Amino acid sequence: MSPANLNLTSLAANAVVPITGSNYQVVNLGFGHYLDNANGGLSDGNAILSWSQNSPETSNQIWSFLTYPSSDGSTVFTLQSLSTVQSGSGAVIDGRGGFVRIDPSTNRVVQGGAPQAWKLIEVAPSVYKMTPFESIFSNSGRLVATDMSSGIHDQTTNQLQIQQDVTALQQLWTFN
Repeated sequence: MSPANLNLTSLAANAVVPITGSNYQVVNLGFGHYLDNANGGLSDGNAILSWSQNSPETSNQIWSFLTYPSSDGSTVFTLQSLSTVQSGSGAVIDGRGGFVRIDPSTNRVVQGGAPQAWKLIEVAPSVYKMTPFESIFSNSGRLVATDMSSGIHDQTTNQLQIQQDVTALQQLWTFN
């Protein structure tokens, strides 16, 4: 699915430009899935999924958007699962934990105690690709966060992955 023939602005009607310190649901444009800290898990390495929207809304699908300056002067961000902050568990260090990061052995996205820097690439108003700030590349180009399945199956199938940037809808995200 290519966004070239679509009106991304209408698809992202409820989307906003994220502001540091604010909480959001992060939604995939391709499949309508929500970024989800699987089962509100607290352990380092817990899977981050692309999942159906919880009803009623739950804290494992709400993410704090946190920005900070990088060494090259640009602004980078991290996402933190609200469910880990509210737990008061040992997974939270100095009030922080549950940050979105990549498991380098699998290229799958997990949550953990140490934040990873990410950059937003705006492709239309309030529509973004999310890429690691460290400029992680495959042999074929930049890698971006990708929703891997159109359906809801299980944690393995629906775990968010880092894949080659091909500007597909499953690589586009909004903050709502």
